[in-house]
Amino acid sequence: RELGLRTPAFSVSTWRRHAQSLVESGHGHVSKAMSDGLYLFDTNESKKGYFTYTEMLGPQSLEGVDEHMAPTFFQRYIEKKFELRIFFLDDAFDAMAIFSQGNDRTKVDYRRYDMVKPNRVIPFRLPPDIENKLSLLANKLGLNTGSFDMIVDEQGQYYLLEVNPVGQFGNHSESCNLQIERRIAERLIAHEQ
Repeated sequence: RELGLRTPAFSVSTWRRHAQSLVESGHGHVSKAMSDGLYLFDTNESKKGYFTYTEMLGPQSLEGVDEHMAPTFFQRYIEKKFELRIFFLDDAFDAMAIFSQGNDRTKVDYRRYDMVKPNRVIPFRLPPDIENKLSLLANKLGLNTGSFDMIVDEQGQYYLLEVNPVGQFGNHSESCNLQIERRIAERLIAHEQ
């Protein structure tokens, strides 16, 4: 926010009554992992994977929850026009726009992939002022690589959701033919010499 980036209002709480007040406020909120999400794979019998996703907060979310709960991250839900996944390396940005709003399954969290009706993804050119602010943020955080997750709302406003210092890039490198792996390899080779 100090750098002029918009972020949705958020809170962290261990109290059920706080979550209840968010539900009763009438404003949409989501809950999401505060750090690495849960990824658990049963490779022996069921061959299933279990994941944590960003979830809409509603009355059903609080069923069976005690008054004291594990620390939970809540964030105001912003109706989005599209999502952005942005990989950066040394102030160079590769962005992918994800049009996840047309599918109820992926509307809140695009990672709930729908293989029957996949989301449209395209390479995206960030506005120079957003690139500049993200570059300043990366420098302030001491990062020379990682990923930013952003959304663009219906009015065209950009919102920063999170910074991933060990950002993944394979999906949008392949989907948008960005060849991010090549740039990383070239940077590593250049630093070896």
